[in-house]
Amino acid sequence: MTASKRLITTLATISVVAACTAPTSSTSSPEITTAPPTIAEEDFDSFVEESFRTIVERQPELVTELGLDKAYGTRPARLDDLSPAYLDETAGVIARTLAGLEAYSFAELSDDQQLTYLSYQWHLEQMVDAHRYRLHDWPVHFLLNSYNQGVILLLTLIHPLNSSSDADDFLKRLEALPEQVNQVVSWMEDSEIAGVLPPRYVVEITIQQLRGDIAAGDAASTELLRSFEARLSQSGLSPDDLDDHVERAGEAIEAHFIPSWRNLIEHLEGLLDSTDDSVSLSRLPDGDGYYAHLLALHTSTELTAVEIHQMGQTEAERIKAEMRALATAAGLPATEINAIRAAFADLGGLVDGDAIVSTYEELIEDAEERFSPYFDLIPDIPLEVRVDDGPTAFYVGPAVDGSRPGVFYAATGRGAVRGHTMASLAYHEAIPGHHFQISLAQELDIPSPRRYLTSTGHVEGWALYAERLAEEIGVYEGNPAGSFGRLDFELLRAARLVVDTGIHHLGWSRSEALEQMTEIMEGDHFNHEVDRYVLYPAQATAYLVGMNEILRLRDLAGAVVTDLDSMARFHRAVIGQGNIPLGVLGETIPTAAG
Repeated sequence: MTASKRLITTLATISVVAACTAPTSSTSSPEITTAPPTIAEEDFDSFVEESFRTIVERQPELVTELGLDKAYGTRPARLDDLSPAYLDETAGVIARTLAGLEAYSFAELSDDQQLTYLSYQWHLEQMVDAHRYRLHDWPVHFLLNSYNQGVILLLTLIHPLNSSSDADDFLKRLEALPEQVNQVVSWMEDSEIAGVLPPRYVVEITIQQLRGDIAAGDAASTELLRSFEARLSQSGLSPDDLDDHVERAGEAIEAHFIPSWRNLIEHLEGLLDSTDDSVSLSRLPDGDGYYAHLLALHTSTELTAVEIHQMGQTEAERIKAEMRALATAAGLPATEINAIRAAFADLGGLVDGDAIVSTYEELIEDAEERFSPYFDLIPDIPLEVRVDDGPTAFYVGPAVDGSRPGVFYAATGRGAVRGHTMASLAYHEAIPGHHFQISLAQELDIPSPRRYLTSTGHVEGWALYAERLAEEIGVYEGNPAGSFGRLDFELLRAARLVVDTGIHHLGWSRSEALEQMTEIMEGDHFNHEVDRYVLYPAQATAYLVGMNEILRLRDLAGAVVTDLDSMARFHRAVIGQGNIPLGVLGETIPTAAG
């Protein structure tokens, strides 16, 4: 999973599409001195770069996340403006950019420019559609793509703290937080008027989470201040300067962050009597249209909810058959899936403490050697493995300016990691998955939209393909537990297709969704998974849909695992041209991988 358990773009990696889907822009709204360049003013390449920068600069948090503050001559000191007027203005900029792009003669562009045109066009169209459904996107909740967790991520992981100036910018962002939270409260009020309300249980859990963020109500008890001090202490400041900045940060947290979070809590408490536990988007005005938009956004295909639902059912049966065959080959009874799962989990054991990071580092080092013959483009950006106490592993991409490496956060929510799952997670999140793909895009000399704009189907489909590729090239030989761990993850991705579409297309309740998850997985404890589908609709469908599309394109390109040259050409076509939506990629593969 890219970005984080707190802010997925999106998952992502971090993309303008994610930023516009969960509407974002900038608290002190900058004066717009230039409109996007027009065809009359710019050649195609200049138009693409200038128009992209115009859009991104309207979102200062995104500029920081991408590591572009230095390149753009800005300081990371502002928050995004979430006022309706500013968001409408941004949508107008995007619509004019799309019109400007489409004014170019496609036939007169080079092959590479045509690839940029199609990719940029797809993203701009998705942004335009996303703005139409802005009020459907409830901003405050307890999972991945929420506004509140995005703020925590920005301040604890993304905002640089390498100097006294960075610390001052941190304080400026805290000072801007009350205004931004007021905008978010207004956003929720507008959504409520439009008939969009979150499920009651979501409101209840979110209130508890927000209370946890402010802890005892003083700065010293917050993770925000602890993180600030720990990160700034690595900057080389003198002890006196460090103490001064920590004291000022504590004052700002108590003056701005804690009251802002109490503002959110107060608003959510006022909703408890007016909402129920309905979870399906189909209950909302034009909910079906919104879900169709999200499926197109995340899968970047034209598959319908019905087709995706059926794909999940078919794939689940295939995967279970492979699980039973693996159990038989390992000398285990091919009985119920949960019994097979328990047997392989016991075989893989538990990994805890410092061994979690060291084990992942060893797996990644081995992956660099094992996968390299299948690629002719290898990124150089460093990767770090860190632990996170949440339930979900995630990856945060590097900053373009080199100030932040790519980081794989290993989940330790239960205090230990099941050994049989670690290899697949390493391949998915690190090499040759997210880190490999996202870092490579940053290093390539390609237009900015293909470097920074990501589509979930391409990113998550590639990461799941990385897990499958490990099996195909024999990485799991001698490790049947690891091979089962891969299949178990793939079964989860199949279940997601069924349950996500079941909730939002078929109108299932949360309890019905949990029953279906339990039936497909032949296991239990899937509350977190189902809540993810409720709060991040369609995103989880991108993994298996994306992998299957990449495998289809591999067959189309004639690449076979035993032919290293054909595999390297295919992989270059898929990730060596930057971030390309799957629908666009399908139009280029025969030429690029031939």
